[in-house]
Amino acid sequence: MSSNQDTISDINTKTKSGFLWILVINILAAPVQFLISLTLGRISPELLGKYGFLEILLNLVITIGMFGGPNLMIKYIPSLKVKEIPFFISKYIKQSLLLLLGVFSIIWFLDVFKLIDLGGLLGDNTPPVSMYKWIVLWSVLYLTYYILNSSQSAILQLKDFAIASKLYFFLLFFFLIIFYYLGVKSWHLIFYSSTVAIVFCIIFILSKNFKSFLIFNTKEYSFPSGFWRYSITMYLSTFLTFLYEKLDQIIILMVFDLKFLGIYFGIMKVAFISKLIPQIINRGLISSLSNLIHLNAIDEIRVYYRKIISANYLICTLISIVLIVFSNFILELFGSVFADYKLILLLFIITAFIDFYETLNTNILILKGEDKKVFINTVFKNISFLVSAYFLLPIFNLEGLVLSRIISLIIGVIYTRYNLNKVSYHFNYSIKTLVLIVLIILLYMISSYSVTYKIIFSLTSIIIVTLMNKKDIVNILKNIPIWK
Repeated sequence: MSSNQDTISDINTKTKSGFLWILVINILAAPVQFLISLTLGRISPELLGKYGFLEILLNLVITIGMFGGPNLMIKYIPSLKVKEIPFFISKYIKQSLLLLLGVFSIIWFLDVFKLIDLGGLLGDNTPPVSMYKWIVLWSVLYLTYYILNSSQSAILQLKDFAIASKLYFFLLFFFLIIFYYLGVKSWHLIFYSSTVAIVFCIIFILSKNFKSFLIFNTKEYSFPSGFWRYSITMYLSTFLTFLYEKLDQIIILMVFDLKFLGIYFGIMKVAFISKLIPQIINRGLISSLSNLIHLNAIDEIRVYYRKIISANYLICTLISIVLIVFSNFILELFGSVFADYKLILLLFIITAFIDFYETLNTNILILKGEDKKVFINTVFKNISFLVSAYFLLPIFNLEGLVLSRIISLIIGVIYTRYNLNKVSYHFNYSIKTLVLIVLIILLYMISSYSVTYKIIFSLTSIIIVTLMNKKDIVNILKNIPIWK
């Protein structure tokens, strides 16, 4: 028992040291991420739509190449001996790159022998075929960067993980400006800027971890027992997760065009500000959760769950109040056409409140090895989204896609909670969630009032939220870790 407690203490110590870095770096990076979308949106909604397509491609590269996703690394690396870690990471990178290049080779072969028309398949809303080689290079670099950075998170190098995660956006913004003033336009502007930013991020990670992450001779190394069974199941689940997360944007590309994708994507990024800090914190702290699950520390996991949800809602609500009350002003920064769709902003923020539960529940099931249940949950969410979108999109236009996402997330929360209860993880859900959502809706209804009323309602709402979360605020101000 004492050995377990010592290990838990060590996990908490490592997490504490990275916690402040995660907060500070993400607070600094949030304006930069917003400025990227704002700058591209001001140039044209179509250019912002091309940046939105880049994000779809980012997720697709991770889905295809990183079999099992980042959670697979977070599941296995904590259980390895220190000397085994570079073998695991190096072999994983090799296997992932081979898989990705294999997929690209098949596509190239089919196009060369006229078995598919790549140009017709891509359509007008995607990069031209002439950029295919550049996209392959960019994809290889991004996959390598993502695996290396996920490895930093898995070994609890949370400071370096946070820096590398956000360094990309600082560099991307810088090179977007440089290339734009050099006359680079359209798709080339987006991909050139992203590629150079990725290269610098890889250099940063390897400058810290080259010897501890990479070994060139991995022939004699075998992955841990059960790795392939777990990774294949998770591969299917990860692919369905990609579809679920990007289905709305893929549908927009198919039904509408890059302009509408840019509008939708821009508003989504504004809403994302409300959950940016909680999401990145959770991504960094999931490694701590993995270690606690590995030790079967059920009481600590329950406390962790309650506190992390409370912290998520506190941060998300305070930011959402400002976003909703001043939604007209914020969206008009992108252009007048964006403000016409401000209801989408409200719906996205409501989505964030439900998503906190579903994502955390799913991560726990993954780390518990309940991959089949995760797969079934993803299938349910995809089906419920498509069925809902089929009926709601013709009626509510773009707003119907977000409503479909809300419905599918609610189904996901119900299913994951049911399965967590079956493995003795009985987590209580607070009525506070519903109260906060109602508060946000009421604030949306007065968003067209005068500035004076907006300020009064905002301050009143902040006071209400502060009183509801007084204990959590005191803990944060005293630098007490949220899982204590």
